[in-house]
Amino acid sequence: MRAECENCVSVLNAETGLAGKICAMAAMVRRAVEARAWTDFELLMENLARAGAEFEALEREREAVFAALAEKNEEGGAAPAGEGGFYALAARLPADERDLLSGLYRNLKLAIFRVGIENSALANYLNGVGGIVSDFIAAAFPDRRGKLYTRRGRQVHADMRSMVLNRQF
Repeated sequence: MRAECENCVSVLNAETGLAGKICAMAAMVRRAVEARAWTDFELLMENLARAGAEFEALEREREAVFAALAEKNEEGGAAPAGEGGFYALAARLPADERDLLSGLYRNLKLAIFRVGIENSALANYLNGVGGIVSDFIAAAFPDRRGKLYTRRGRQVHADMRSMVLNRQF
């Protein structure tokens, strides 16, 4: 296997592994929010932010490695490296390298998809809780009918995303 392909394998494996760790961390964040375990929440978010920054660095490295591989594999009449994405690049590789890299790339995409699902689960939970709190406040204070006012008496839209309750009803 050529050095360029080995670099791609290394970066794809690292990125896929890190995406799996990010998915696990996102699940821990979701469980912490659901359990209202705020003591570890800040640490979890810091770890998640650090992993996200590391993932972005790996993403840039992967793009550079793909660009170098595309440059090495451009032949007369082949599409420029930027056109068509990864699979256009893979089509120009020898069969063994193409199969290996395509499988690793699919694994990476699946890992990223799992992270998206985990993030969606958290967002759905938060939206549901926000709706419940909004409905409760509207029922508890019918005179306000869900309206909020500034100090100067102007009506503002009730934005439940920034509301934090430290009591149980």
